[in-house]
Amino acid sequence: TYLGGLKDDAAFRLALDPAGCAYVTGAESSEDFPSTPGGINRGGVFKSADAGSFWRTSGAGITHTIVEALTFDPTNSSVLYAGTLRGVFRTADAGAVWESRNAGLSNSIVHALAFDPAARTIYAGTGRGVFISTHAGLGWSGSANGLGTRAVFALAVAPGAPSTALAGTHGSGIYRSTNDALSWKSANSGLGNFNVNAVAVQPGNSQVIYAGTDGGVYKSTNNGASWRGSSTGLVTKKSQALAIDPTAPETLYVGTTKGFFKSFDAGANWSLLGAGLIWSNVTALAIDPSATSMLYAGTTNGLFKSTDGGVTWIASSAGLAPLYVKTILVDPVSNTTLYAGIRSSNTFGGSNDVFLTKFLPAGSDLAYSVTFGGKKADQGWGVAVDASGRAVVTGSTDSTNFPVVNASTPQQTTN
Repeated sequence: TYLGGLKDDAAFRLALDPAGCAYVTGAESSEDFPSTPGGINRGGVFKSADAGSFWRTSGAGITHTIVEALTFDPTNSSVLYAGTLRGVFRTADAGAVWESRNAGLSNSIVHALAFDPAARTIYAGTGRGVFISTHAGLGWSGSANGLGTRAVFALAVAPGAPSTALAGTHGSGIYRSTNDALSWKSANSGLGNFNVNAVAVQPGNSQVIYAGTDGGVYKSTNNGASWRGSSTGLVTKKSQALAIDPTAPETLYVGTTKGFFKSFDAGANWSLLGAGLIWSNVTALAIDPSATSMLYAGTTNGLFKSTDGGVTWIASSAGLAPLYVKTILVDPVSNTTLYAGIRSSNTFGGSNDVFLTKFLPAGSDLAYSVTFGGKKADQGWGVAVDASGRAVVTGSTDSTNFPVVNASTPQQTTN
């Protein structure tokens, strides 16, 4: 098998335990290098059973700490899909255990997910275009005709417009497909900024679509055929998340790099709201479909909750680690159940970091994979394993902030 990411990674030593598991150590410099969420590399998927009061990790089986996207199977809210820097993962038990669903996907970095309930099709927006699966993620095929390998950061399907999907890219704007993603065409007429971060279709009227871009919000009233600016009142144009009230579609929300804005008139005008959230970098939004005055906002500084339509907010981040929330889902059946995808990091600022990866005996999966280091170059040069499967790694560090324990009584006070 292969082990590594998009940059330079090197394995220097390996060891075996009595069960036949292989432990590999070396140096990695790839942000997408496998990193199982846990005590060393925090992140992944978190779940709350009490409307955000407390969060617990819910990412067993996921092999990366950065989760860019989450989506439900619309027919079964216990089935979820996660888009990560190591591809797509699926759970059928409400997040208890996840499994990789990457056949045909080539472990592409997945930025966005969407589920078309009519066609039972899953769309994955990756760094290499759009991939689709009609088999619950068991197999994927590329959907690049007209789209190429452009990086796709936003996806939306239009339930009221059969076979229609929209893909938002960075640098090339929006593409639209009207034939179940068999082909795509540019849909940028009137779009003033081609870095698209979010796309939202109005419930009950698929002709009305909103796009959040680095240059503000844009609106289409003809299913994406043309766009016009809709940013009056935004103090910053970089729009990163969109949400539409399902019971009052003229009410919209947008998360920006400088706070949370609300529109009461279908995007014609926006007002900065959010005592407790103003000037936050808002990266994700979600509405409770059963009580639409209940909102959740993911930021680079944690998750926040509003019970009054975004007027006031309180922090709801207990248990989250780290605090960068990239995506939020509210369970449509049990509205107190929430899921959050966290954007963490498995690199620490240096040219390379130490990694330790444990393979299961067949080599088909990882028991764990952790990275650690500091702000300069770090390498693992040797690994030993005891009879209980505990691994010890030695190597080199150039980092003055390399992680240590027993710092009050160290053998050596500096590196």
